Amino acid sequence: MKLLTRSSAAAAMAAALAGAAVAAPGFARTPQVAIRAALTAPVTTRFQTTLQPQYEAGVYTGTMRLTLDPNGVVTGFYTSDDTGRPLVVTGGFDGNNLWLDIGSQYRISGTYRNGRIDGTTQLFPYGHATEYLTFSATPAGS
Repeated sequence: MKLLTRSSAAAAMAAALAGAAVAAPGFARTPQVAIRAALTAPVTTRFQTTLQPQYEAGVYTGTMRLTLDPNGVVTGFYTSDDTGRPLVVTGGFDGNNLWLDIGSQYRISGTYRNGRIDGTTQLFPYGHATEYLTFSATPAGS
């Protein structure tokens, strides 16, 4: 199995999603805009993440390492900066639409565009109270 470095993977995925010809190894040389069309081999990328409550001040930060497989499966780990405890991430994608389950705490529904994941989730922390959060993930620097 051939994996790309996170910087070349992020650049190649961003180029593919922007409609540019993709030159990185492991990707088809095509102007397709869907993630699945751009991938010909699994790609692993590390992201910096934020979870922002919609009705409260503050932000939760963390890191996430995801592997996207050409068959539409996403796997990886998320680590909150608060707890340092890794949580398993599973999910999938279809075109630019993506969903992620982070442990048993979050289900993210969102999109992958220009190397970035943006989405929303619900958290049920206190019985019946529902907390809505905005999620974003950007490729981490080398």
